[in-house]
Formats: sequence, C-alpha cells, structure tokens
Amino acid sequence: MNSYLMTCLVSAATSIATIALYSRFNGLVRSKISKWRGQKGTISCSTSTRFVTIRLVPGQDPYKELENFARENRISAATIVSCVGSLTKAHIRYANSTSFGNLLGFYEIVSLVGCISDQGQHIHICISDHEGKAFGGHLLEGNKVYTTAEITLAIHDDVVFERRPCPLSHWDELYIPE
Repeated sequence: MNSYLMTCLVSAATSIATIALYSRFNGLVRSKISKWRGQKGTISCSTSTRFVTIRLVPGQDPYKELENFARENRISAATIVSCVGSLTKAHIRYANSTSFGNLLGFYEIVSLVGCISDQGQHIHICISDHEGKAFGGHLLEGNKVYTTAEITLAIHDDVVFERRPCPLSHWDELYIPE
C-alpha cells in the first residue's frame, strides 16, 4: 500500500473516531444544559457544525471582513478556529482599559479567537513583532493585512449568538437563546 493511500485511510479512520466521540460527548453535554442555564452563565452545544476557511489579502481589515462575512452569509453563530497571517497595522483595545493601541509595523498574527455572528462579534488577537514581543487584546476595526490572513471558522448552524448588555460586566456580552 502506498504512503498516500495509507495517509488517507488513517485520516478517514481518525475522522470517523472523532465524529463518534463528538456525538457521544454532544449527547452527554445536551443532557446537562438545562442544569447550567441561568446558574453559571450560558452554555451551548451545536449538533451541526461546518468549517470554512477564508483568505484575506494585503490591505484588508480582518475585523471588518469577518463582520461582512457574517452579515452577507447570515451566519447566526461561528467561532474562530485558527488564523495565520500578518499585519502592518493593528488596532487593539487593551485589557480592562479604555486605551487603544494603534500599532504600525510588521506583525505576525500568533492568535485570533472569538465568537462572531450577523448580530455582532467579540474577537481577541495576539500579534508578535520582529523581536518576538507579543501584544494582545480586543480586536477593533482598523487593521491592515500585510501578506495574508488565513482564517478558519467553525459555523454552528443550529445555534444563535447574540450580543446583549450584561449588568455584571457593563459590556454587550454573548447571549445564546434557548
């Protein structure tokens, strides 16, 4: 058996095992959701998730492009799975602060995570400079891709993400209706 065929078979077997484990886990989690709702925050478990990868080109703004993608495709709930890329401009709000960083230079995107929907988004980014120093915070509008931003999203077709004011944090936070 050639190595390519063997790799395909191993990959298929791994995918089948992952789906089986996910289905079992999903059933266990769904049975616990009602106990968590309202007591410890919001919990959701999707039974229909698909993945999509988008590539942004030089000059595009990841924040704005993700916002547009969610609206144009009527995405009710998605999470950012991964992102590799670079920026020449980053606009970040730092933790627990009203100060913003407008960083100009050459930066690698080392992490991009968040929840997005056609009703709003909450995204955090971590970038590093040419010395390996990392900067991170809440991603805002006004960034610029340098070479690429390859973003993979998990789209949850049976879940809705909303942003609602939270009396505890005083910010619009994630709300998942039943």
